[in-house]
Amino acid sequence: MTSTKKNTKRTSKKARRNTYKQAISYQEACRQWCKADYWPLEDAVNLLIGLKPSFLGENTLDPKKELQRDIVYQLALNSLGEHLPAIPSIGDTEMYRVRPHEFLAWAELRFSHIPRELREAVDEATKTYKRGLVKGLRPDQRYRERCRAIAILLWQQFPNETKADMAKRPEFLEIGCEGYNKSIDTIMDWIKDLNPDRRPGRRAKK
Repeated sequence: MTSTKKNTKRTSKKARRNTYKQAISYQEACRQWCKADYWPLEDAVNLLIGLKPSFLGENTLDPKKELQRDIVYQLALNSLGEHLPAIPSIGDTEMYRVRPHEFLAWAELRFSHIPRELREAVDEATKTYKRGLVKGLRPDQRYRERCRAIAILLWQQFPNETKADMAKRPEFLEIGCEGYNKSIDTIMDWIKDLNPDRRPGRRAKK
């Protein structure tokens, strides 16, 4: 294949790709971008004012829309580190990233209009993430977290109880471990750092 044909084929492929990008709707862009943990600040601002992220093609703006984007970007930039949590992008300290739900919470306090498509996409992504956290726990991880929560409550009521005696309480197996049998040593290991008195040895009985 000649160099000219290769270049033509490459150009044609690039043109088709750009066509596909431009065909993606704003609503679909919101849904896809909300699958990410972070957004570049520029993309977040674009989505907030009803534009697609820059990766999906250049947005043709009239002067009024361009001014709106610049103002929102500067407001967001001036809020970083205070009311808008953000981290520098890896390898590029000039580009900042924001978490979608945190950016939306910041925007809701400052702007009267948030695109419905963006709000719905962020809300759905947040719910999906939380469901994933619950479903993603292995049984032992779930038992451990429940037992730790139970230990905190019980030690508030019985602060003088040792970890060995605490681990023998039936609440850990019946509630924390959902009826499954776990050894006292395992439960002690899960809760030992929560003991309000970590001095070695058993406290003398009064």
